[in-house]
Amino acid sequence: MKREASMDNIILLAFLLLFGTLIVLAFIVNVWIPYLNERNYIKMEIRRSVGRERAHWKRILKEFYISHIPIIGRIILKYTEKH
Repeated sequence: MKREASMDNIILLAFLLLFGTLIVLAFIVNVWIPYLNERNYIKMEIRRSVGRERAHWKRILKEFYISHIPIIGRIILKYTEKH
């Protein structure tokens, strides 16, 4: 009886570890990689540009960072767009 309970616990733990790993991988693929790609593109544009265009891309990067702050980022962007 005790041995069956420990085997059930091992199976449950293995399932939870697998499920947790899948959630982390899904997050990386769907959120983190696109975030890094877009950030790297903006940084590349900053390196290649000069003058007013460089200031434009720096503003875009700042808005990009702010927009990725959960909940508060959208409020900040709405406020800065109006003023």
